[in-house]
Amino acid sequence: MTAISETNSGLNTDAKKARLYALLWITFFLLLGVGLCFFFLDGHHIDAATHYLYSRWAWTHKDMFVNVWARPLPTFFYAFPSQYGYRFTQIITVFLSCLTAWQTFKLAEDLKLERSWLAIPFVFVQPSFFLLSNEVMTEPMFALCFVIALRLNQRGWVKMAMFAASLLILIRPEGFFLGVMWGVWVLFDKRTADDFWKRVIASLLLASGVLIWSVVAYKITGDFLYIKNNWPQGWQNGSSIAFSFKELRLYVIRMPDIVGPIVLPVFLIGLVTSITKRGMMNITSSFLTLLILHSIMRSLGMFGSAGYPRYFVCVAPSIALIILYGWNVLFSNLPANFHQKFKEGLAGGMIALSILFCIVYKEGEPWHGDEGSTWSRDARAVKDVHDWFKANQRPVNRVIWSQAYMGVAFDRDLYEQPPFTADREHNLKLLRELPSGTLVVWDGRTGPNWYTLTANDIESAGYKRIYTKHFLLNGSLIKFPVWRFAQIRHQEMYLLYKK
Repeated sequence: MTAISETNSGLNTDAKKARLYALLWITFFLLLGVGLCFFFLDGHHIDAATHYLYSRWAWTHKDMFVNVWARPLPTFFYAFPSQYGYRFTQIITVFLSCLTAWQTFKLAEDLKLERSWLAIPFVFVQPSFFLLSNEVMTEPMFALCFVIALRLNQRGWVKMAMFAASLLILIRPEGFFLGVMWGVWVLFDKRTADDFWKRVIASLLLASGVLIWSVVAYKITGDFLYIKNNWPQGWQNGSSIAFSFKELRLYVIRMPDIVGPIVLPVFLIGLVTSITKRGMMNITSSFLTLLILHSIMRSLGMFGSAGYPRYFVCVAPSIALIILYGWNVLFSNLPANFHQKFKEGLAGGMIALSILFCIVYKEGEPWHGDEGSTWSRDARAVKDVHDWFKANQRPVNRVIWSQAYMGVAFDRDLYEQPPFTADREHNLKLLRELPSGTLVVWDGRTGPNWYTLTANDIESAGYKRIYTKHFLLNGSLIKFPVWRFAQIRHQEMYLLYKK
């Protein structure tokens, strides 16, 4: 009896120690994330500000709640904090990201993985996750919903897990593919039902999310085929280019951006070991499903695949657990005479270097030169433009912009934006038709590249230039280039006004 009590006491001590370490890591990343919100005024990509604008104005335009590009669940979730401003909404994302990491830690405990608390830093040291952890993007929310569904499934609440997984389609398009994968799991999981045909019927629960979306969209818009009719034109259903082997291996090449260059060897150990020993098959299969499907879509140019590493933030919990699995395998194979403090120091050093890399990475991805973190830097220039306009007010009926953060800074309705395309003449015609009192906030790079319009073109459409400034934009934290990271960005900002 005494021996059993001592054993239970040891288990409780280990559990308390793991929870304490987990809380310390969560506190660290929470404070770091909130702090970064005040240095990086916008996300690394224009989508962050655009998602914010959809959410902020959804109460005015109810169809935004069911918009295919914006996605219903993120729009509804952020519709509340967005009323208190962009910075507050970013901070809410930090809490959401920390909750994702905490649930990953709890899943590691459910799976009885040693050193479960390491799952938290292994979530955040993924460069793409760290990049988005304080931005108003859909991927962190997807990761949270996904890890919750995994936990429910691991605990035996299979039908509840299926319902949670069905909601993934309401967050990102990857929800469809992971939903199909989940359906395969259900067909081979006898916890759902003993008979195969009953498991087939039960798997229909995975369609709950899209059914809810269709019904709500019909109630708001009166169009039961709204999802189909609202499908973005850039998301081709078929192939738009010939097969490219170079694009097929894109995500494999960019694994350092996805997993992290320092922990990548440990991840590979975990991935190979978990496959060969068939451990954590649900975890590894979710990562591999996304890797294979995104690689195929990219190589064929399907669904407008852009090749962003951030897509894998969707399965960041799986990646973190594979790293943890690999770390435990590595630890178990170290010589017995390796002191425990050395092992802990090795883990701490690897995590510290990974965090440092992530901070540098957030200043600007190395593969894009000065295009890395484009909108995050341009936001500082936009703020300067907005401050100037507040001191030099003019009556404004409508505001047009070339970057979404301009709409955030001026706090303008997203529907004020005309339906610009890449057709210059079409865009000039739209500008000429706009009423007096229209203010145009434009830049010298995105505007010409996306809409083939320069400030001179806008002047020719009947607008007067009232402000011009050239900016040299360095990093928010790192003020000088580091190798190919954080390159100085040249930018021009303009204000044009129609009397």
